[in-house]
Amino acid sequence: MASYPHIIKIQKLDEDTDTWKEFNNFHTLAKRTGGKKYEEAATSIGSIIYKFKVRYSSLLEDLLFNYEKYRIIYKNYIFNIKSTDRFEENSREIIILGEYNGNKN
Repeated sequence: MASYPHIIKIQKLDEDTDTWKEFNNFHTLAKRTGGKKYEEAATSIGSIIYKFKVRYSSLLEDLLFNYEKYRIIYKNYIFNIKSTDRFEENSREIIILGEYNGNKN
């Protein structure tokens, strides 16, 4: 059985008020998978990508298909969700790819 030593908070966008609302907390295995840094108009811009492995829950079903309505808070850093993957429909895990958006919670 996989170990999920970290906790992430998932927030969902309330489209009526255009504010982020607490959705749920999940245990995760978080791993930095990449990033890039580039220069734009004399400003250094960076991107940090994390892969969050989460045990499947029916609460996450909507997130699988509508991930743009959700975001992740990990160690008070805000990550925009870029993609989700559930390898097989019977898989017990979901992979959520998040990109740090430069903001803290």
